[in-house]
Amino acid sequence: DESGAELDAYDDLVARFGVSDTLELHVQVARALLLKGDRQIEIGRAEEALLTSDQLDHRSHMITDHETGAGTLWRWYAKWMRTHALLIQREHSAAMSVFQSVCDMFIVGNETMLREMLARVPILITAGASERDLANVLSADSKTADALAPLVVALQRLVGEPVRASAEVLEVAADVRNHIKAAKQRESGRGDRGADG
Repeated sequence: DESGAELDAYDDLVARFGVSDTLELHVQVARALLLKGDRQIEIGRAEEALLTSDQLDHRSHMITDHETGAGTLWRWYAKWMRTHALLIQREHSAAMSVFQSVCDMFIVGNETMLREMLARVPILITAGASERDLANVLSADSKTADALAPLVVALQRLVGEPVRASAEVLEVAADVRNHIKAAKQRESGRGDRGADG
């Protein structure tokens, strides 16, 4: 619970190792920036998180491991951070525009990206994103929509849209929908506690 010390530690790591020529250290610095931005958002410093997302995007261009596509992944994380920070600032239209670029960068078959989509979309909803807007963006590209079918179906069902899908997709979508509902309940519980003092 020492946010200031945590953020200072990330800054210290970036300052100390940010000028390295070593790929592994570039990755560690990028990871520190991601954690820093996520923490800034968590404690309500969305404006600072936007600056951190810019730093992460800049840093990602120094990660030139083309074999693993690591640079692309860190650029992608920077866009996630920007989307979330804009939602916190109630800039919904701008956030959805950046989220569109998140989806455009999504690599079908990349397990890390798939896991992150399933984990982070519910977080965007708790930050104020509309399930319908997210579903529309996710389903705009047929390849992305197919790869993320359970997530798209879960969002569509949450807003009451009729959905046709295989039994397997519907089963996974039900799990995703429950995960989204649980995230919303946790967030509303936090708000209630905050109101109580």
